Order: sequence, then structure tokens, then C-alpha cells
Amino acid sequence: MAEGEPLVSVLGLSHVVLRVSDLNRAIDYYDRLFGFRIHSDKRNAMAEGASPSVVGVLAGRLAVEIIETTAPIVRRARDEPGYVCIAFGVADAAAALEILKSRGLTRFPEVATTPSGHKAVLFRDPDGNILEFIEIKGAPTMLELAMAGAKAQ
Repeated sequence: MAEGEPLVSVLGLSHVVLRVSDLNRAIDYYDRLFGFRIHSDKRNAMAEGASPSVVGVLAGRLAVEIIETTAPIVRRARDEPGYVCIAFGVADAAAALEILKSRGLTRFPEVATTPSGHKAVLFRDPDGNILEFIEIKGAPTMLELAMAGAKAQ
């Protein structure tokens, strides 16, 4: 660990950004997935000369910006730099997987158990963004688990 004061004091995670090739398709997909609420809609920004078109949504206690891009999709392997996965805490990973399969949102792999005993489902959205539903053993999210561990030290 670094000694002394941090260069920047972080207050918390502000929001997550997902870049997509088709904003309306992504909004439909993520709304079906999470049932989110739109809090900011600048869907026509590109058409009006501004760049890019962006929609801000709330998924549980997480703010997500969905931004339309014309850049090509680059898929990275898990062991490559630049691989990013957005993990969402769920109470029951197996139940979440079955609900999503039954609604035909995408083809999901099976639930995997991590060495720490967490249960996870990794999958990609229609644009290749990597998402994860994770059932954390002993806490609702990794954040709560980490904070509880930090308090115990």
C-alpha cells in the first residue's frame, strides 16, 4: 500500500458507461434486463450536431450512461489489458439466470462458482459489453463485502 495521503480522495463510484452501436436497441435490451428508469435522454444529440447521443439510466443504485458510437466493436479476451466487466450484485445468480433465459434475452452460460464461493454468470450484451451477475457469499455486493473486511482490520 502507498504511504501517506492519496493523491485524490474518491467519494465512490459515480457511474458506468456502456458504448453501444444502436442506442434504441440497447435501451430496449437494458430496460428488459433491469427495468431501469431514464433520468437523462439526449437520444437525438448526434442528429442535432452534438456528439454523442447518450441516455442516462438508473439500474438499482447504479447510474449508467448508454452512449451511441460509430466506432467498431473490439472484443477482448479475459486475460487482455482493456478487458472490462461490469458486475451487478444479485441475491440468487441461478434464479436470475433462469429468468433471463426464459425471456430470451440472450444465451447465457451456466452459473460458475468462484474459488471464494461466489456464484457468477458472465455474458455479453448485443454490442459485446461484458456483464456479470454475481451472488456474493456473505454480502449483497462486493463493495459491502470489501467494506466489512476493511472495518474488521
